[in-house]
Amino acid sequence: MKETGSKSAFDLDALHVQLANLRSEIEDLADTLATGFGQARAGAKEAVGEGKEFVGRMQNLGRDRVHAADQTLEHAARERPLTTVLVAAAIGFLIGALLRR
Repeated sequence: MKETGSKSAFDLDALHVQLANLRSEIEDLADTLATGFGQARAGAKEAVGEGKEFVGRMQNLGRDRVHAADQTLEHAARERPLTTVLVAAAIGFLIGALLRR
């Protein structure tokens, strides 16, 4: 069976319409993906920024606590120098005994 010229032209026109629709759908999909990836990237940047801020706060808090502990130990050493020396000697003795084994 041989197709007629009008049928071929009709099929070709229908194919062009379908291709145009497919191109449009692919462009819409690409735009949607680009928007989604852009939003995901922005969200990731925001999360990284918040993480850096949190780490900075924790670093400052840790530094403050170490400084406070240092001040407390220094104050205790000045208040009770003999006790401080005896505690240091006892700690040294224990470390020495553990390392000899």
